[in-house]
Amino acid sequence: MKAKDIMRKNVLTVSPLATVKELAELLTKYKITGVPVVDSHGGLMGVVSQTDIVRKEARRGEDALDFYRDVMPLFGPVSRESEEATVFDLMTPAVLSADEETPVGDLARQMLARRIHRLPITKEKRLVGIVSTMDIVRAFVEMEELRSKSGKAD
Repeated sequence: MKAKDIMRKNVLTVSPLATVKELAELLTKYKITGVPVVDSHGGLMGVVSQTDIVRKEARRGEDALDFYRDVMPLFGPVSRESEEATVFDLMTPAVLSADEETPVGDLARQMLARRIHRLPITKEKRLVGIVSTMDIVRAFVEMEELRSKSGKAD
């Protein structure tokens, strides 16, 4: 089984020019914890997550805007300065990615070694999908079920 067999192809992405407010709204609306950052041609630039928002705010120590307290409780306080900051200011650039032909076991090893929860999948440096830890778990369960069935048939 390879990355292309388990990846989600309809990936939510964000522009590096999006504001932190827009990012927080996107993450909250879709109940996700992070997204790839892509340029206007679909090229992978980095990844940004709710942890990046929290880290930035932890350094600021300013009061929260009422908007964030009321509408986006997942993110806690968000300063006025962060509301105007862009995804480019927060993202992790030059993110680790894998080719769509990468075996699932290799994906799992990379994610464990780097302690990451999502791995963008690329083809010729363009984002074509994403694999999360839950996708890896599902793939391992599916492979185990196939092994069990083939063992019973013998």
